[in-house]
Amino acid sequence: FFFALLAAIALAPPRARRWPRDGAWMLREVGLLLLLAFSAWSIVRYLFADGGPAVFDYIVVGGGSTGAVVAGRLGEAGYSVLVLEAGGSTQISLGGDAEPVAGKWTIFDVPLGWVQVLSDHRWSKEFQWVVPADPPPAIARGLGGCGIHNAMLYMRGRPADFAEWGAGWSWDDVLPFYKRSEDNEQFGSSPLHGTGGPVRVTTVASDELSDFFLDAFSTAGLPHVEDFNGPDRIGFGRYQFMIRDGLRDSAAAAFLGADRRASYRAPPLVKTHALATRLVVEGRSDRTRCSEIGRDRTRLDGL
Repeated sequence: FFFALLAAIALAPPRARRWPRDGAWMLREVGLLLLLAFSAWSIVRYLFADGGPAVFDYIVVGGGSTGAVVAGRLGEAGYSVLVLEAGGSTQISLGGDAEPVAGKWTIFDVPLGWVQVLSDHRWSKEFQWVVPADPPPAIARGLGGCGIHNAMLYMRGRPADFAEWGAGWSWDDVLPFYKRSEDNEQFGSSPLHGTGGPVRVTTVASDELSDFFLDAFSTAGLPHVEDFNGPDRIGFGRYQFMIRDGLRDSAAAAFLGADRRASYRAPPLVKTHALATRLVVEGRSDRTRCSEIGRDRTRLDGL
């Protein structure tokens, strides 16, 4: 359409390209110029509206905790990444457009908001998958996955959980990646924890009721656990949480938040309300086409 208009103007008779005194010719000339400008704007918008190319190095299906970490690390390394999330945006740092509940913050930013998200149909209907079970499981549907409505406890797998995962997945193999992701306020940089990572890990201020609760366990003779991500986990103690400056610091906020994405060599492109319905391997074995996304069956290529 753009080139057709250029041709029409170029092939128009000389009189049509001047500014004649006749009002009809002037109107025709102005109309052609407006159409030309609109066509150019449409092409630019089509090419750059997605904020990136139509072909990506990687397409990550699902913007939950795992998908956010994968996309963030790939973008940090300079790969072009597209994240497809079936649900909507949630926290403010993730472009959340949910109704504010505390100033500018959404229900997903407020730490205790997870109780309301799970119990209030205003949130659960839109941000949870409908699973035909009784009672239905609370499986989040939204950018951040279950990290947007869980209790924010920072609990890693036990070393024994990785013992049978095979070469490259032992506890000694995965621990450096845990430490690299942490910004642990309480334990700092230590053999089991790290600082400077994107995920804020901290304890919360105590209260009198919690103190009485812990004193009761101590009186009963149970062992005290200083770090539930340490070598001993049986006993009582205080949990650590993924909270930053009083707000939920989900894995998605930590790895795909606006400020964090801006620091990457190749900021991942995140598409919400994009349900990937099929993955088809076509042609080369290393090329996967995310062939159908939602009702319009949009096709996108990625490795």
